[in-house]
Amino acid sequence: MPWRLEYSKPATEDLDRLPARDRRAMHERLNRFITSPRSVDVTKLSGSGNQWRLRSGRWRAIFELDTQTGTVTILRVLPRNEGTYRR
Repeated sequence: MPWRLEYSKPATEDLDRLPARDRRAMHERLNRFITSPRSVDVTKLSGSGNQWRLRSGRWRAIFELDTQTGTVTILRVLPRNEGTYRR
């Protein structure tokens, strides 16, 4: 099943605030993840149910996977030093 990306409103706003170079890198990394999940650094967040994190440089995308629909919902895109794992 092919995966499909969806972005929450906060994630879209986060991405809009990133420098253009970092935004492109994050989009490339997310697209690589949906085509080849094992090719990027993704970790399940402990104690957070179905939340995962994807690293792209100093930025972290927090997302949820829906295996029923094949949807990856990006919840937030934040720098690591801003408490990414506590949101």
